[in-house]
Amino acid sequence: EEALEMQEAMCRLLGTLPDPPHTGTSSIDSAVEEAAATAAALASAGGGGAGAGGAGGAGCCAGAGGAATAPAPGGLADSEDTSSETLTGFVGADLALLEKGCREELPPQGRDVLYRMLLEKPVLKVERALSHVYETLRTPPKASGKSSGFLGGGKSKKGAVPDLRLSKNYLDFGCGTHKKCALTEALTDKLTLTNASKENKLKFKVSVLSEPTTNFMLGISPKEGLIKKKSEQTVSFTLAIKKPSKVNQIVVFEVEGGYRYFIIIKVETDQ
Repeated sequence: EEALEMQEAMCRLLGTLPDPPHTGTSSIDSAVEEAAATAAALASAGGGGAGAGGAGGAGCCAGAGGAATAPAPGGLADSEDTSSETLTGFVGADLALLEKGCREELPPQGRDVLYRMLLEKPVLKVERALSHVYETLRTPPKASGKSSGFLGGGKSKKGAVPDLRLSKNYLDFGCGTHKKCALTEALTDKLTLTNASKENKLKFKVSVLSEPTTNFMLGISPKEGLIKKKSEQTVSFTLAIKKPSKVNQIVVFEVEGGYRYFIIIKVETDQ
């Protein structure tokens, strides 16, 4: 009788445990992961079973050894997503979309979503997210090998994915994020490409995603090249703005046998 009273008290205690917190992520993938993790946590906290309490313990409580300690909701995957969100300002699904874009694994509609996201989100968050994904691509568990167009195969002849390093992911032409540029003859900026490979040369090609416009002209030099192993290449940009406007552009560096790398250009002129 005393054992039954103790078991009932434990059941009442479990009944007062709070529901797992909701993280409030905006992406569908994160919501699905959260729902699955929450269901698993609830099942662990309140799951039935015969347990150590004997015949009378079947039903509301698990075994006496584990009933009082409920696992924290979310699990390892959620904690990893949270750290990535804290680091980049992007949710896990957004980072996954960006990584697929770098690997050339997105259909046309997916590419459109990615490009809108890169241009609409705050540029400093985009810059951090790009750095995060590029670091991930440098140490993948296995090269995907998927590519199209200029990219050709997924690896170089010696089997290693080309290792391109960019000195920056965002070009502001000296204006910064909170300053408007004056209308001048031309604005200039540059970045450095580094072939970090110890074995192979690296072949790259540069393109701009948007259609030509009469408001400004963007010059890039060189637009393609070959970088020797453990060597660097400087790429220069010239921006001539003809009338007051906002310039929002995505420049793509494609590496033969490797990935695509996105550079964001955001400049606003005085009215």
